[in-house]
Amino acid sequence: MRKYFIALLLFAIFLGCKKKENSKIDMVVAKVNDISLTENQMKNYFTKSQWDTLSINSKRDFINNWINLTVLENKADELGLSKNPIIKSKIESAIKKVKANALLANEISNITINENEEYNFYKIHKKEFGKKITKFALQEIFVKTKEMRDTVLVKLNNREPFKQIAKKYSQNKYAKSGGLVGYVSKKDVDSKIWNKLNSLKKYYYASVKLNKGYYIIRFYGKNNFVEYDKFKDVQNIIKNRIIKNKKKELYRNFIDKLKAQSKILISI
Repeated sequence: MRKYFIALLLFAIFLGCKKKENSKIDMVVAKVNDISLTENQMKNYFTKSQWDTLSINSKRDFINNWINLTVLENKADELGLSKNPIIKSKIESAIKKVKANALLANEISNITINENEEYNFYKIHKKEFGKKITKFALQEIFVKTKEMRDTVLVKLNNREPFKQIAKKYSQNKYAKSGGLVGYVSKKDVDSKIWNKLNSLKKYYYASVKLNKGYYIIRFYGKNNFVEYDKFKDVQNIIKNRIIKNKKKELYRNFIDKLKAQSKILISI
């Protein structure tokens, strides 16, 4: 509720607290002495979707914060603090910020982007969405039983060629190629296989048991590659970056335009 408290403080400084004008139209939800907070005033702190989903406890917290600020404001006025030049300057600065933010928010609300713009951004900045990954050139023999695995291991221990044994005994689609799978990354294989590959020396082999059977694996090459995120996976990130860039550009252009239309004098 801290953000509500801050918003409430700015509202109290900028707008003040109005008395109830028509109880049938605008219900009073809280009152401190002769100062009232109406439901419509309270709604001004939230978007429609925020208000519609706001729980009763959150509303009560908000009202309690309003009451706290109001009694503090009353005491500050009683002590004459609002007339202090420093306090008055801060109030004026706060009002300017609220107005300026409201104006900028109104301008920013007109920003639109489409998927073509997002995809063009992706193509231009694709390198920023790449990361280095390690890949192993994997060769494997897959068998379904422990007995067959033991047979394969005996043959490998007797220095029979891995490729030849794979063609004869392997029971998956890589048998025809002699067990050659190609380069695989961490996401391409089971974690047990990946961990075993990381512990192996080049051309050495090891057995890995998985639920569906046994893999005898080895690698004959290892290299680093750059893998790029797919457009759809980073589309929201791209959208936010484009909006952020457009906000900055809009701010600069809007400020320059307003300055050009204003008489500005700087004495120091």
